[in-house]
Amino acid sequence: MPEPGLVLTGDDVSMPDRCLMKVAQFFGVPLETVAMRDVEMWESVSPSDFGRTRLLCRADVLLGLLRDFEQSQERRDWWKTSAHSAFVYWDGEVNTLEKLVSILTGHKLTQISREQGPQNLFVTDELDDFCKTMAGLRVGSLSTHDNIVLDSSGAHEKRIDIISTDDGAVFMRFQYEGVPVFLSTSREIIDTDAELVSQNFDVREHFLCAVPLVLYIKWAFPETCWNAPEASACLVIDDPLLKPTHGFVDFQELLSLMKRHTFSTNIAFIPWNWRRSAPEVVRLFKENPGNYSVSVH
Repeated sequence: MPEPGLVLTGDDVSMPDRCLMKVAQFFGVPLETVAMRDVEMWESVSPSDFGRTRLLCRADVLLGLLRDFEQSQERRDWWKTSAHSAFVYWDGEVNTLEKLVSILTGHKLTQISREQGPQNLFVTDELDDFCKTMAGLRVGSLSTHDNIVLDSSGAHEKRIDIISTDDGAVFMRFQYEGVPVFLSTSREIIDTDAELVSQNFDVREHFLCAVPLVLYIKWAFPETCWNAPEASACLVIDDPLLKPTHGFVDFQELLSLMKRHTFSTNIAFIPWNWRRSAPEVVRLFKENPGNYSVSVH
């Protein structure tokens, strides 16, 4: 049974909401769409049915939901017992962001700034279960597309900064009433149907509108979304000569390491060098196709 996911919308389904659903569908995760006004539809889902519900919505929608807790104990109880987590993206209103963060932390937000132009981005290494292979990653000199940045000096014990720039945080995790809330300050969600402007998709150019959501989907829907049967690794070495040793590379020793640690190696090979290859190393490649491969360029 799929882990339940709900896109909670305002009066209409926005374009970012639609993009969000397409990203989830790309990973094999079906999401239902329910408007906030139809509360009886989503509040009727109890954890005993299919497990706790994952909520995905705009910042203003979550703000409205949390404000309703003051008037409705039933909704607060539903949040505590039936909500698994929430992914929230910025709606473009600074006031909404300030109020939402203040509710999530119980503290007034110290500073919000708007960044333009290239920025260094850092992924925390403190949440390995969430960030997985992205943990500790640094991406340099990328445009933040006029995104909002929250001052890291105002971080609270209920807040962990997951992705930051030189000046503050752009993707955070909060803990509200025992439920993790992941907030992205990007108001864009990657459109998987958009035409590529270059030959290849470069995630660095779409980092903030793609990576936070994908990290959340892979974490929140581990049994539903598709996963590779195992994590694979391929070491690529550019332009070495195929001789027993090339600099610090010993091809026989490297083969032993590959078999011991279960990874493969690809050699980017210049055709002009073919006459300089040692026959015993060429034979090593032919006899171990599961470990060694060559890319001619």
